[in-house]
Amino acid sequence: MKIYYTRHSERKFKFFKELGWNFSKRQIKKIIKTPHNIQPGRANTKIVLSSISETHSLRIVYVATDDIITIITFYPVAKGRYG
Repeated sequence: MKIYYTRHSERKFKFFKELGWNFSKRQIKKIIKTPHNIQPGRANTKIVLSSISETHSLRIVYVATDDIITIITFYPVAKGRYG
């Protein structure tokens, strides 16, 4: 499985780091492989959700085609907000 990141999603790493959230590509890959929750999104996207702390989960939006995953965006959310 190859994972590519859009420019938008690449910028998210720096943006969230400045806010005190330190996400890694390894963490993103692990969540995609073993999410706590998966939902269909719009326009053939998938949305996965996984716990990252006692109070927050990480939500990742991506497109999967064959053996390639393209990360569209990701963001932390309060637990309970999205299932």
